[in-house]
Amino acid sequence: MERENIYRVYEGDDYGRPNYTLGYIKATSTEEAREKMSMKLYGNKDTSLVNTGYYGAYPIPIEEYKALYEKTRKELAKFDRNLL
Repeated sequence: MERENIYRVYEGDDYGRPNYTLGYIKATSTEEAREKMSMKLYGNKDTSLVNTGYYGAYPIPIEEYKALYEKTRKELAKFDRNLL
């Protein structure tokens, strides 16, 4: 069984560069990540997200993901304080 990684699924510009992040998802390949994101967003794996070259996905190193998660968690924790 292949190991699942966390993939960043994105919409690309005319040159294929990431332009807008659709989300992050666990998958075993780029194609599977695009299919899973299509199912999550549209309930159908036969969408332009899967069938065209305007979308892509690439694996995120777990260390980078954990660092981003921790940074976001700390930022959100600021709102847990009583601001009044």
